[in-house]
Amino acid sequence: MIQNGITTEDISNAYRRGQEDGFKQAGAVITKCCYAGICVALHDVFGFGEERCFRAIKAVDEKVLYSLNHSELVDEVLEKVGLRLELDEPVERVQRSKKDG
Repeated sequence: MIQNGITTEDISNAYRRGQEDGFKQAGAVITKCCYAGICVALHDVFGFGEERCFRAIKAVDEKVLYSLNHSELVDEVLEKVGLRLELDEPVERVQRSKKDG
């Protein structure tokens, strides 16, 4: 590789760019999946139609876009509604805070 003018720095930079691009692409798919899951749950569990689903998912999107960082939004969930998001848990990823149950 060195004979072709490729340095270890070039390889590291290409790896980092690939990782960043992959994260961006996967992030968009994951975000769409989460938003769709929210709308389906609102429809199936609470009977939301198009208008209420639109208003709800628009509010979710604004919260996500305007939060300074993801931990700020997670902290707000705990403070306002008493839920914890434990995404590392294999089954019970959404939990009630200890004070509520």
